[in-house]
Amino acid sequence: MKNYRNINGTYAPAPRITLKKFLSIFILMGGTVLATMSFLKPETISYEQPLKIFRAEAAEKRTLESKILELKEEVVNKLAEQCESKDSEEPDALIIFDSNKKPSIGAWQFQRATVQHYVKLFENRDITLKEATDISMNHEAAHDLAMRIIFEDEKGIKNWLNCSNKLGLQNEVDWIKKLSQ
Repeated sequence: MKNYRNINGTYAPAPRITLKKFLSIFILMGGTVLATMSFLKPETISYEQPLKIFRAEAAEKRTLESKILELKEEVVNKLAEQCESKDSEEPDALIIFDSNKKPSIGAWQFQRATVQHYVKLFENRDITLKEATDISMNHEAAHDLAMRIIFEDEKGIKNWLNCSNKLGLQNEVDWIKKLSQ
């Protein structure tokens, strides 16, 4: 076996790469990393390098997804805390009768018909007015429904038009949707 000078300046045996290992790494990484490194200096081939790059890309993607989720959470929470149920001691128990003489319920001030509509749209199931009221008053369920409405429905944040305008949420939602693509 022939010795080569490695990057530390000492002599070491040449790295052994079988064709099977080379092709699997090359295919895994799309050939970009090894195409630039392996053919130039065989002694600098690192089996760990492609994995490190792959892991970094995966971590970056997870980080971006988690940041986007944080931004979405911020919008949904801001909607409830700074507008819909602002200054309420118990926001999930809040019931206000709107100008249409129908109750708006909970921290996100859902009307029961709205909850029924979106549960049917997102989950393809019919719910009773009592179930719609329960969802509106359950903080987690109402939060999750508001999140889906805002970021998955075409009308989205416009369901809360006055608060959206007051807090400038439409621009935030549009920006988050662009990041999510």
